Amino acid sequence: MKIAFLIVDRDHIGGVVSAVHNMAGALAARHEVEVVALRRARTASTFPLDGRVRVVNLTDVRPESPTGDAEDPLSARPPKVYPGEPGDPGRVPPKVSRLTELRLLRYLAETDADAVVSSNPKITVVLGRAEGGGFLRLAQEHSHPWAYAPGLKREVYAAYRSMDAVTVLTPETAERTRADAGGGHFMPVVPNCVPPAGGGGLSASGAPLVVTGGVLKPHKGFDVLVEAFAQVSGEFGEWGLRIHGGGPDRRRIRDAIERHGVYERAHLMGPTERLPWELAKGAVFALPSKREPFGNVLVEAMSLGLPVVSADCDHGPRNIITSGKEGLLVPPGDAGAMADALRVLLGDPRVRAEMGEAARSGAERFGEGPSAERFTGVLEEAARRRAARSVRGRMTVEAGSGDVRIDLEGVPEGAEVVLHRRTAAAGAGEAAVFPVEGGTARVPRQMGPAEGEWTVAVRRPDGVEAVVADGGCDTAGYLAAPRLSREAPGLRALLPYVADDGAPSVRSRVRTVHAEVRSVRTDGDRITLHGDLWGTDPGPGARVEAVRRESRACEVSAPAEPTGGGGFRAALSARAFASRHGSGEAVWDLWLVPGEGAERTGLCRLDTDVLRTTPVFTHPEAVVPGPRRPGARLGPLGLLKRRRYAVRVYFSSADRLAVKVVPAE
Repeated sequence: MKIAFLIVDRDHIGGVVSAVHNMAGALAARHEVEVVALRRARTASTFPLDGRVRVVNLTDVRPESPTGDAEDPLSARPPKVYPGEPGDPGRVPPKVSRLTELRLLRYLAETDADAVVSSNPKITVVLGRAEGGGFLRLAQEHSHPWAYAPGLKREVYAAYRSMDAVTVLTPETAERTRADAGGGHFMPVVPNCVPPAGGGGLSASGAPLVVTGGVLKPHKGFDVLVEAFAQVSGEFGEWGLRIHGGGPDRRRIRDAIERHGVYERAHLMGPTERLPWELAKGAVFALPSKREPFGNVLVEAMSLGLPVVSADCDHGPRNIITSGKEGLLVPPGDAGAMADALRVLLGDPRVRAEMGEAARSGAERFGEGPSAERFTGVLEEAARRRAARSVRGRMTVEAGSGDVRIDLEGVPEGAEVVLHRRTAAAGAGEAAVFPVEGGTARVPRQMGPAEGEWTVAVRRPDGVEAVVADGGCDTAGYLAAPRLSREAPGLRALLPYVADDGAPSVRSRVRTVHAEVRSVRTDGDRITLHGDLWGTDPGPGARVEAVRRESRACEVSAPAEPTGGGGFRAALSARAFASRHGSGEAVWDLWLVPGEGAERTGLCRLDTDVLRTTPVFTHPEAVVPGPRRPGARLGPLGLLKRRRYAVRVYFSSADRLAVKVVPAE
């Protein structure tokens, strides 16, 4: 099998470059492997690469290169598919240019590789959109996808739908990403390949040094390690601390060393290209990170026979060591707990020896052999799943019931439709399952999924989940379907739609008590609301309350007068909002209190087939004078000038009615 790894470049010092080189080398024993770099900026790479691995550089931007691409006009133009650099849209020349992108697309169209693996989320976007090619498409996630910038995350999650597999580093990352991106994705856990440090044969010397290494940034927590070392330094006067690496946090860590008075024994050693040999000079390895997707340096240290003290951060360390066996795990950011763990290891040579030997043995499962077997197994499973990976489905709202019918093509008997929550925050791993009979599944309005946004997947009898491709979405029946429940009180409504990432999805709204806004009229100072209350009736003391978003305080209210049949009417004063404006803009969310002692319910527009209400249901603003303020200037007629304010009524992104006040132009 021919396997191609796509990477931005091989030039910088980083865990992704190291991980790709290591995995490519591990696979080269049994496969034809090439590493395809989008750009080449340096002559030599920091990390070694197995000589059997072919290197392809799509562009050469080295200034000294006589055949380079620096003078090509396209190298100064931004790409069209590859997402731009965050916060630097005008960068010239762009790190990944239009020239680079075109060569990547040509490579993907012409390659004879059996599998193409993206090691970067932005490359994954291009790989997902590239046409042609019968190769398997894989995305490697070396970080936490749910933490990407919103625009990039949206594009990456859309690209997942074109991937045969998305590999992640830990089970926790798989669970969180699968929940955040929706179901239907083959998302195996594939830890980084980390060969024995120094190429094998290198062992810790046992000198009284606590050693560590990494980029000097705040999330690496080296200041916590300095504080912990300071707490034990008086007890272990012969021990020192060495921190290898460079980065923007160097000055702050140096200040911490001096503040704690350990400047003669704790040292910032600077960056090194021989980190394994430097770590081997010590007797204990410490990893104080606040977050760590995996932890290559942790495995390298273990392969040297170094016992470990590590923060139990998300997500890598707890999947690499067992506390009390290869080392000790402590809470992230807790200098006292790290100091206690250091005391255990620094004070007992026998414990250091036992944990060091266990660490060396534990590191072997991340070596070339086991890593190659894991990755080859993923390729084989991805190939098996490919034929069943995508199912075409059409979604329709049935007018008589409000149920959502999903018609599927080529689905075997015994399959199920699985709805996955679209975001992990709403309930990681939660799913709703409905049987497929005769190629059709029904998601019932009355007994359907809970409140939320859900993606649609198909689970075959063998347990393989397939994403559903958009075969059409018909919501015409929604307006004729019942939403006000007779069998159960309140609102129950299902609205199918195709999300921005192309995923067929279902919006479910389940409210025991619901206040539906029917009309909003603005006339001078008056804002008049008409609505229906479902699940109960407006009673004595019913009112509309405007709650300030920042303070959560009710600042404006008005009686909600019953109009019959569960209807209500309320009139609010635009000037009342303007009088409470401070500076900038102020926002109030509107609520209905059905009666004295009743809980608030949001005023919403949900009884509609419109998915996004904000740009559709708009209302004219009211421009009103603000309050008279002491010290205000006099106008031409000797009257006090009063600033004017625009009072805007709108539906928020959550379909909630709100009022915003800003100074009028």
